[in-house]
Amino acid sequence: MLGVLINTFNDAKLLKFALQNFAKHYRGEYHLWIDDDGSNVQNEELLEKLVFQYKARLSKSPRKKGQSGAYLIVREMELFEKLWQSGANRLLKMDPDTIVYSSQAFAGPVRADLYGARKVIDARDMVNQRLITHFCSDGIDLPKVTDYCQGGFYVMKPALLERIIASSAWQRYLEIYSTMDFPVPEDRFLGLLVRSIGGQVDFWSDGFFHGARSRSEFYLLIGGTRYPKMKHAFYKLYHQMVLRRSKN
Repeated sequence: MLGVLINTFNDAKLLKFALQNFAKHYRGEYHLWIDDDGSNVQNEELLEKLVFQYKARLSKSPRKKGQSGAYLIVREMELFEKLWQSGANRLLKMDPDTIVYSSQAFAGPVRADLYGARKVIDARDMVNQRLITHFCSDGIDLPKVTDYCQGGFYVMKPALLERIIASSAWQRYLEIYSTMDFPVPEDRFLGLLVRSIGGQVDFWSDGFFHGARSRSEFYLLIGGTRYPKMKHAFYKLYHQMVLRRSKN
């Protein structure tokens, strides 16, 4: 059974579209857990409908906007553990703006403890340098890595989760995370943590898109996949839409 965790905050319409496409392309048994970070009333009403439709578990956590990634990774590990205890033999973390368009999304490398879309760390990234320095000074030995799995869609084996929870690095992290005064991207920290315990990480980006905040953006991305000769034109329009959205 696949355990699916989705965090949401005032994006129930996006979540509805994401779940429609997930259910269309995943045919196996799954247990869906939606963690709401303080959505408004209008979004809560739609969330309740989605919870009923997909037989999901709904929980409430502190608002995302009031918490850093330092807290979010703790929350994710806590809910992953509950999904594992409910019988899941694979764990999927997915964002509301991640759209599955093919069953290939779930056919990632079997040997990997963790797989997802590859994201590269810029060696000049001051946040990353501060992240590693801060943890090392607090007794957490993290390796310097150049890439990690992007947090919008990744699949983890429960055995890896068990190793993370049992590691001394994680126990030390739980002691200090609430005192951190700088942003900690949760997916990046997960990548560092997995490598520190010797986890097998692989990269996979087939069958899903991350970052589409509307149906129009999604269809432009899917168009670039289905019509390779026009890929650049589709992606150019997509980036123009993203730029306009970011200015509004």
